[in-house]
Amino acid sequence: ISGLDEDGGILRINDEIIAYEELDTGTGRLSGVRRGIHGSPADYHSFYELVGPVEAIHMAVLENAITSTSAEIQMNKSDLFPKDGGYVMIDDEIIGYTEVQGTTLVMPTDLNANSEEVDNPFLRRKPGEEDEEDSDAGGGIFRGRFGTAATEHPANSIVYFFPARHPDRYRERSVDPETSAIIVTKRVDGAIWKRISWDEKLIEYTDIKVLARFDGTPAWDSDNIYSVDEQMVVSGNAEDFQKNPKSFLFLVESPHAENRLGPKLGIQADRIELRFGFQFLEGAFSNVDEERPDSWKDTPWVKSVRVEYVAPVTVHYTESPK
Repeated sequence: ISGLDEDGGILRINDEIIAYEELDTGTGRLSGVRRGIHGSPADYHSFYELVGPVEAIHMAVLENAITSTSAEIQMNKSDLFPKDGGYVMIDDEIIGYTEVQGTTLVMPTDLNANSEEVDNPFLRRKPGEEDEEDSDAGGGIFRGRFGTAATEHPANSIVYFFPARHPDRYRERSVDPETSAIIVTKRVDGAIWKRISWDEKLIEYTDIKVLARFDGTPAWDSDNIYSVDEQMVVSGNAEDFQKNPKSFLFLVESPHAENRLGPKLGIQADRIELRFGFQFLEGAFSNVDEERPDSWKDTPWVKSVRVEYVAPVTVHYTESPK
């Protein structure tokens, strides 16, 4: 049993990969055994077959149960998990974390947690769907990564380190510095901004969401949102939008649609900012499908951005000869 960790680890017998929670060094007996993990076949093994540790798969055991929104993951050990952040898998959920505190994985929390008064246009359901609790609202902001579902996990669950090729740091209506987005800015004094469009390269189970704002307002996590696709206010007061459209964020979801900014001639402002968010949808990663999807291994691209506007000729500097 030399080479096997006493506080949990991974081993292999032929083609089967097995996880365990604890090793009794006196008897050589393993407890808390999970057979056939990571899609390997749980098979019969005869006497004298070789048993070897799998050191490339780092694991730990969940000390306390966590809910679907918990921002802290307390484990029995963390020495093999990257200290500056990464991803772990518990059951069928992939979870992101940003730092390790002792043996606890930590991620930022959502300041807009569980706001019942705000309709989140990024996660709106289709007509007729039940208004179930939003598993992506509140609590830890990096739960349910790569399209997996944020769920509860009991104590003693196995926590596997998950090496991701591309980070999933998308979080709607969040300005936490640990989230990821691309912001494109254009300044034209006295311009009337008409429409926006962009060229993208998507892969299966991914999407790009765009928010636009003018003259630096409102904040990117504002509850005031106007849908450009639907030409209507989807979150906030419609009367406030009529009085001051620049107090709203403009949500754009179709790259090549008409995408007219505002219900009238456009929005007059000196500066426009576009915030591109990259989202992995349900199905990007699956631990149960026979054919494992590869979308989580790639990322969508923004190839070009176009902003249409009209503006008067502006003289910024003149000099008269003496």
